[in-house]
Amino acid sequence: MKCLGRWVLNVVAALSLLLAIAICVVWARSYWVQDEPTFAGQGNAFFQLTSRSGDLVIDVAQTWPEDCRRWYSGAPDDHFGPSYVPSTGMNTERNVAGVKLVTGTFSIAMSNGSVLMEEHKDFPLLITLADGWPITRAVELKMPHGYYFVAFSVLPLAWAFSKLRCRYFARHRRRLGLCPSCGYDLRATADRCPECGTGIITGANQ
Repeated sequence: MKCLGRWVLNVVAALSLLLAIAICVVWARSYWVQDEPTFAGQGNAFFQLTSRSGDLVIDVAQTWPEDCRRWYSGAPDDHFGPSYVPSTGMNTERNVAGVKLVTGTFSIAMSNGSVLMEEHKDFPLLITLADGWPITRAVELKMPHGYYFVAFSVLPLAWAFSKLRCRYFARHRRRLGLCPSCGYDLRATADRCPECGTGIITGANQ
């Protein structure tokens, strides 16, 4: 059971390290390319990630009026993809240390029964029709990529520190004639620890 726990921890630490590396790549790319994968099914939930200018924005809406499965990509200053805005007076916004969280009701930009795209040429005029747009419960979280990088780096760094610490104490115990695993005095039995069964010559079970 203990070995299984270690194996799971090693796998999770490796995956966390890969995510930290991926965030670094996306972070650097965000300054010259905006990526916006969007996934929604008619009448189902809406999910969108926006990586732009050092920030990662996560949008989740309860329901969406039409299918939308597309990866939008362009310059960071461009505005594209489905348009929706927080409904006036029907949401809560919090800003703490560069993190912005908006929760509540959002209005979905519609025209002729279809969701408006932000690159629509008449969008500045159609935005005035917001009172007639359908609404949905939604959450929007905007946070710098660096925060995600730090979060995903904690476990790999802790794992590496733990490994180095264990190796340091094992070597220190060997110099003192103690078991490298449990610290039992091995001066009377130098080949195998009678306490934990660690093979001192082969280093088994370490």
